[in-house]
Amino acid sequence: MIRRTLPALLAASMLVACATTSGSNQVPDAPVQNTLWKLQRLASQPATAPAPAQRQVDLLLHIDGNRSTGNGGCNRYNGTYTLKGKTLRFGPQATTRMACDAGMDREQAFLTMLDRTATWRIKGDHLWLVDAAGKTLAEFDALYLR
Repeated sequence: MIRRTLPALLAASMLVACATTSGSNQVPDAPVQNTLWKLQRLASQPATAPAPAQRQVDLLLHIDGNRSTGNGGCNRYNGTYTLKGKTLRFGPQATTRMACDAGMDREQAFLTMLDRTATWRIKGDHLWLVDAAGKTLAEFDALYLR
């Protein structure tokens, strides 16, 4: 009896293990706060640096003090934000005042986008900032430091 039951139990346990791990290929959602978000698209445009000396545009929402910080491509910025559920509002963002040969229009468009942000959504390592009408304003990828 044990000889017949043991193979059946092994087969059943393998089926259960396969069924519970089949969806494990999905990346868990990154937290919106305390994650460094690298800009991928602004409106419908790819976020490539217009000049070699410019940095990648990024965003970091600090949990402590609800501070927002990042790089606009030329200048660093910092300010405040309010997060309530899926609602996200940015306060005024202060920037450094470095002059850049190119890319100032992109940086200004990024800062304006922050002002228009009303909500957000995350799937895996991807963050979307969305306006009040439901239009995607910007897309980001999580950047993990190793």
